[in-house]
Amino acid sequence: MTSQLGKLGITKIIEGTLGARGFKIKYKSQQCLISPWHNIPLRASEKLNLYHYLNEIPLGTLKKMEVNTKEEHNPIIQDEKKGKLREFTYRVDKGGIPFNYGMLPQTWEDPHKIIHVPFGGVKDGIYQPTIAVKGDGDPIDIVEVSDYALEMGEVYTVKIFGILGMIDEGEMDWKVLAKVVTPEEEQASHFSQDIYDIPKGKLRDIIDWFRMYKTTDGKPENHFAFQDSFLDRSYATHIIEQTHKHWSERLPSDVKAQ
Repeated sequence: MTSQLGKLGITKIIEGTLGARGFKIKYKSQQCLISPWHNIPLRASEKLNLYHYLNEIPLGTLKKMEVNTKEEHNPIIQDEKKGKLREFTYRVDKGGIPFNYGMLPQTWEDPHKIIHVPFGGVKDGIYQPTIAVKGDGDPIDIVEVSDYALEMGEVYTVKIFGILGMIDEGEMDWKVLAKVVTPEEEQASHFSQDIYDIPKGKLRDIIDWFRMYKTTDGKPENHFAFQDSFLDRSYATHIIEQTHKHWSERLPSDVKAQ
């Protein structure tokens, strides 16, 4: 599938060796380093409701790659904890993460805002109809459901199907369900974006993975808002626009201009 970096006039620069400390993916435009978080536009087509997606972790891999929100120009790095480079440890025998995973640029889950969302489940031994959560302070995550691995660090045009409200240690960590748009679909200007077009087995697998993936590191299961259900494209678009607004309002103008 075609990356949009060339179309956007952006060059990807790889430093170091994947799997070694110091590995980075950086981005340059007009001979200047830029931030993939702040300088890649969110929308690929407002008319067609399409978005730019930065792929951080390819399908079937284990290395926990992410945009470093604390470093200048926000390169992609392998996350590190207690001096060790992080890898997923859940379902290793099944070949790694079961989807492509990344983020939407120019979005931010605001950690200063507390929201109450429907929960309808048991947490800490108590039934809770709603739960109060705050944003996790990161760009909004994308779960890309193609059956093939996308290249790490590339930018793709995606259509949105729905959204899952994962609650991770008291923080809302939205997972937007998306799929890369083919050139034929984009040219036709008409394609389905219905959550029911995704096989139920794949949806269950996504929920199971996010619920359990930390348990092999000794942590508890994750919970989900909305009774473990995906919400539709309309709600997903609402949340995306909300996080784009939070990004625009909260982040200093000098940071956005990196």
